[in-house]
Amino acid sequence: WKDYAGCKDTIITHSITDDGTGHIDMYLKIASDNVVIIGDYMEELEQSDVWTFQTQNRERMDENAAFLEAYVKPDGTSFEVKRVVMPGHRAASSGGETEWYPFTYINSTFINGLNLWPAFTFPDWEPSRNLAEGQWKEALPDMEHIWIDSEELSFWSGAIHCITRTIPDLEPGEW
Repeated sequence: WKDYAGCKDTIITHSITDDGTGHIDMYLKIASDNVVIIGDYMEELEQSDVWTFQTQNRERMDENAAFLEAYVKPDGTSFEVKRVVMPGHRAASSGGETEWYPFTYINSTFINGLNLWPAFTFPDWEPSRNLAEGQWKEALPDMEHIWIDSEELSFWSGAIHCITRTIPDLEPGEW
């Protein structure tokens, strides 16, 4: 990883329990050499089907944050850990079965001074979306933060960074 991507150290974190992608960018964002942003499951959901996920994910993200705050990097410095709320889970039915999907405000793309971050227009998530927007602005005050409605995309277990991290070398075509 050092030769390929310039990594200075390799750190293993706990993933969220129920993400189908297995991608670290669903709950953790490296903002700079010294700043790391980690998801924060702040509220218990009343939905019993996802209660266990929420509780386990909160514990895992809290452990990640504590570990990274205490971690001493090879150069002797430490990380500053910022937290951004995680909105929770949503259900979708397919073939008569209900599946719960984790949603995130973390899976963003940084480009040209912009932070393009996933958000949702579910009325009951408006308070967490507003909180996340404020947390992004506080964590990265020099960037412009633009939320993008990612509802449909998130039911496929991904968000903005998942679809923008690779640009195919193909001729553009109609969607």
